[in-house]
Amino acid sequence: MKKTLTVTGLLLLMVIIGTQLSGYQYSTIYINEEYALTNTEIGLLSMMQFIPMLIMPILFGGTIDRYDKRLLAILCAVCYFSGSLIIFLFRSTISLIIGIFINASGGSMAPAIVTVLLAEINPAKEREYTSFVEASYSSGLVLAPLLLGFLIGKGIMDWRGVFLIASIMSVVSIVLLLVSRAEPVKKLEKAKNASDSFRLDFVIVMLILFGLIYTMMEIGFTTYSALYFMELFDYELGARLSVSLVGFAMVVSKLASARFRSKKENTLIFCALSSLVVNLFMVIFPGKILSVIWCVLFGLVAGPCWPTLMSTALERYYSNAGRITTIILLGSGIGGIVVSPIMGILIDAIGVRLSYTIVSVCALLAAVTVILILLDDKKKKTADLS
Repeated sequence: MKKTLTVTGLLLLMVIIGTQLSGYQYSTIYINEEYALTNTEIGLLSMMQFIPMLIMPILFGGTIDRYDKRLLAILCAVCYFSGSLIIFLFRSTISLIIGIFINASGGSMAPAIVTVLLAEINPAKEREYTSFVEASYSSGLVLAPLLLGFLIGKGIMDWRGVFLIASIMSVVSIVLLLVSRAEPVKKLEKAKNASDSFRLDFVIVMLILFGLIYTMMEIGFTTYSALYFMELFDYELGARLSVSLVGFAMVVSKLASARFRSKKENTLIFCALSSLVVNLFMVIFPGKILSVIWCVLFGLVAGPCWPTLMSTALERYYSNAGRITTIILLGSGIGGIVVSPIMGILIDAIGVRLSYTIVSVCALLAAVTVILILLDDKKKKTADLS
């Protein structure tokens, strides 16, 4: 029972992360109207969600392998409770920035904490739990736009309503984690030994680069999808559904990826190249209905990337699970910081449709990083045989 409560509280935390991020992405149109921001300024504001992903892993990345991960997860939920409440209660630009930063501080560490703790609770289901983590996150991506569309459409709340919901969900997650305690089935190696043996090698660098580039790809696609539909077609329904459809498709494909039996690296290459093709369709063949289809297809093919990446990292570097997952998140934070202002600048310069070409470029580069890992594996195997 305690294990069930712990797993539920952890997965709910991932739902909250997706809800907050997707809620913000959906709200960019309303934020733009309320604060009279340009697309470039919206891009710079979006950077606030990723700056903590640079700072927190550097400051606290080592704590995951040293301290009680359940308590660390509670601290992340507290961040989401306080940050979301600030955004909901206060109307100034500075309160919006502070709230986003606090939320992102919790979100910068939570995925690594949740992934590693679940892997410890049941190592035999490591790949399955990793997929559940990402599916829960994507469920939040689906939930937020639907909730906001309903709340705004009925005149119940403005765009800040989703942050009130996120704060309430955070309280539930905190309570579940406080009243439960599931002892890990398989303890990781002592942190000191793990720290001594942890060294950056070529494969780790490539995994970090994949995380960085994939984040650029996903955030680049989803953050401005609502603007894509409004600017090209003045299609409010498409704008409202685009992020939800991507998120829903990702839930399906992430859950399905837990059953994949193909080599993980091959899965990453296939998903990255498929994302490249689908995004090119978004650029070359825009249309009210067609673009909705491209959003669904993008979610389906891109969805398995992140859980497969984390599962690959855990499999290759299990004794340093906390460090490898946080350093990948560090790379992801860099990707989020880089892509938001670039997309904003490109949209102001050449329009939203053509700016989506950067997503295809990222997808190609992501595939290249994994190909290089496989070549490095082959080189090492040849060297061992000789």
